[in-house]
Amino acid sequence: MRHNVLSELVKPSTRQHFRRRAPHTVSDPPDRQLAHTVMIDPLACLRPMNDVSPATAPLLVRQISLDEAQLLCAAAVGAARERDVAVSVAVVDGGGNLVAFARMDGAEIAGPALAVDKAYTAVANSCATHELTEASAPGGGLYGLHAASGGRFVVFGGGVPLRWQGRIVGGVGVSGAADAADDIACAEAAVARWA
Repeated sequence: MRHNVLSELVKPSTRQHFRRRAPHTVSDPPDRQLAHTVMIDPLACLRPMNDVSPATAPLLVRQISLDEAQLLCAAAVGAARERDVAVSVAVVDGGGNLVAFARMDGAEIAGPALAVDKAYTAVANSCATHELTEASAPGGGLYGLHAASGGRFVVFGGGVPLRWQGRIVGGVGVSGAADAADDIACAEAAVARWA
């Protein structure tokens, strides 16, 4: 027989049972500890939100569309052409997932992987990748960061987060120039296009 969890949670006697329990201790069995994480009113999320204050309103996060991401790639490629360098450009969303990618003719073979990972690093660490260089060096507070997240974190210039209303909603990663300053400038050109 199949057990319907929602119907069990909605029963008044069950809700009262959860309310009457004393706070759990570490020695409590796991089923008792779980009882305290269950929502007391499971149908509250279905009620109209007419009287919701801004502090309790649901978080709205802007998504980067494919068209926007491609425009950001084009802006970075344009900046690279002005600097006479061949680069790879990646744009990721707020979860670090690739949205758009561009590789200029003649760009280095490591560029595609590094560009994506620079954008991912900028999102995951909420800062530009060149800001991590000093802190991740031996003796720095973030030493070893480059080995975290399966080795995906890149701690030299070229990754910049994309912000919307103070929140990070994506990132741009650029790789391929001999000087990291060129990668940074190309990524910042894409960010300027976003703003």
